Amino acid sequence: MKNKIVEILGRINQVLPYLVFGTIICLGISYSMMRYRLKQHYVLTVGTVQEYNINPRGPGGSVKYSYKVKDKLYYSTDVYPEIHRSGMDSIEGKQFPVAYDTTDVGNCQILITTKRFKQFSIPFPDSLSWVEEYETDW
Repeated sequence: MKNKIVEILGRINQVLPYLVFGTIICLGISYSMMRYRLKQHYVLTVGTVQEYNINPRGPGGSVKYSYKVKDKLYYSTDVYPEIHRSGMDSIEGKQFPVAYDTTDVGNCQILITTKRFKQFSIPFPDSLSWVEEYETDW
């Protein structure tokens, strides 16, 4: 009985790395498809930055924001390694464009930096030029 358990655990250990690798690949493909759909079906609305959380292990941080679609309030978070930590207080409470997917309102992205505007082929507005001083080359 003990040998069977050891044999089963050995088989699980052989398969486990492939399962983990396969899961990571599937998640990556799913994320890419979601971003592709967003760029195909996006509409812009206005979002407000609720908070900016600094990444303790690397550059930038994450931006938590809210936006409204058809009088319903949504919340989301995007990672922004290209915003320097010194910009934290400057962007909190400010309003920025949010691109959301018309087929899935939860699939969205707040556009703060020039890099994010370029991803959607939208010209960076002059009114946000103050953000450029907080951008990094990440």
